[in-house]
Amino acid sequence: RSKREVNGHLRFVLAASLTKLMRKMRGLGLDTTVMREGASSKELSNAALSEDRVIVTCSGKHNLPSGVLDRVHRLGSQNPDEQLREIIEIFEVDVDPDCLCGRCVACNAWDWRFATRDQVRGDPQVSENTLMAYEEFWKCGGCGKVFWEGGMFEKAVSHFRTFLPDARRPADSEEAGEAAKAPSSCASEASSDKYRAMERQ
Repeated sequence: RSKREVNGHLRFVLAASLTKLMRKMRGLGLDTTVMREGASSKELSNAALSEDRVIVTCSGKHNLPSGVLDRVHRLGSQNPDEQLREIIEIFEVDVDPDCLCGRCVACNAWDWRFATRDQVRGDPQVSENTLMAYEEFWKCGGCGKVFWEGGMFEKAVSHFRTFLPDARRPADSEEAGEAAKAPSSCASEASSDKYRAMERQ
């Protein structure tokens, strides 16, 4: 199977307050969109239904119609890393090392186009110092953002590797540890079964 097929059945739409989680989910290669600030519950519901996505929220304040309640996951933690671990567990995400940083964190596209130093020369996203330091670049086919495998990329990959099944979990901060203890309304075998049923539809 291709990299894009890994977790291809999982599609999410996040409430506007979950931008940090959105970036982390895209970092694992998960198809994830986020609502604009101030979007209504109706807009959130319509996005979920029209694009066949699971709604992820950390608030119970959304007055969502009954037609989408079977595709809502309410997070039990306020910590982005713990939220991501929760998503991995509940939805049985296959964290594949070959898919790390697979999606553009800016636009969610999975469309990378190789570019040489000369091809990005003059692009305001790439400084002269960066041009001197790197020869290979990647441009997102969705939004045009330019990336290169520098220190930030290496740091991101190292971070996402901590979510691999065989990775040792780093010691949580006191805040993260307390947040992890918060109960999740969907953290149960029943909820896992519900989402597996959605896959088969």
